[in-house]
Amino acid sequence: MRVGFFFGEVKRLYHDAFASLVFIGITAIFMSVLLNLVIGGYVYVGNITRRNSSYLKARVYLKEGTPQSIKNAFSLILRYNPYVDSIKFIDKKKAKTEFENNFPKFGDLIKLFESNPLPENYEVYLNYRLLNAKKLNELTKNIQRFDFVDEVYPQGLFVFKLYALEKVVYFILVSFIIIFFFILSMITRGSIKSSVEKKKDLIKVYWLLGGNTEDLIGPFQVAGVVAGAIGSILSSLIFYLVFKFFMIPTWMLLISPILTVFIVIIVIREVIELSIN
Repeated sequence: MRVGFFFGEVKRLYHDAFASLVFIGITAIFMSVLLNLVIGGYVYVGNITRRNSSYLKARVYLKEGTPQSIKNAFSLILRYNPYVDSIKFIDKKKAKTEFENNFPKFGDLIKLFESNPLPENYEVYLNYRLLNAKKLNELTKNIQRFDFVDEVYPQGLFVFKLYALEKVVYFILVSFIIIFFFILSMITRGSIKSSVEKKKDLIKVYWLLGGNTEDLIGPFQVAGVVAGAIGSILSSLIFYLVFKFFMIPTWMLLISPILTVFIVIIVIREVIELSIN
């Protein structure tokens, strides 16, 4: 197909089916706004969860006089536990420094004792993706069974709630992508089908004269893609500053235009091929 004829067909489509193409563009704007909102929400909640994940930990206090060999063996046990991300051993000197930093007004209290009363302990950082409240309770009980362990205090349980929220938003995101495909496909199919019906006789004549399928599909695809892409890109531009403000990767704004273009191309091809057959 000659380039001039191709773009002439595209121009005629915009003239004859302007309302249908605008409707595709408006639908793309509306659906892309919602999609970007859900994507942004999912990434934002995920970022909050990861930033606070270090608060999910357990303090494991050792009994006074625990031998070094026991400490070394216990370190290996903790380090190779699948629920543990990392561990940090805090000896008496570090425990004193930590107490003085956390409670500067009461730092002199330790001087009242002949020796440092603060126990040695492990700060055990936990994997919030593998754990839940029930498993953490079991892990705490298992650690507590060791004779040399005095107390175990889990901390930062709110991280589980953040991760649960992240999973809910992820489910919403996946569901909405499916809805996005369905609605945009339905609108595109209906809009293009009405335009194809008006040109059905012309399409069949062109086909019978040996016209190429791609020559028939091309102008419709270009017209539909431009309308849909403009709509979804406008939506992405609206969210650009919002994503920047909440430190969400801006490349994710490309998801809705890419999905839109993909859907429009596939649906238009399907409609044209059905009209030929």
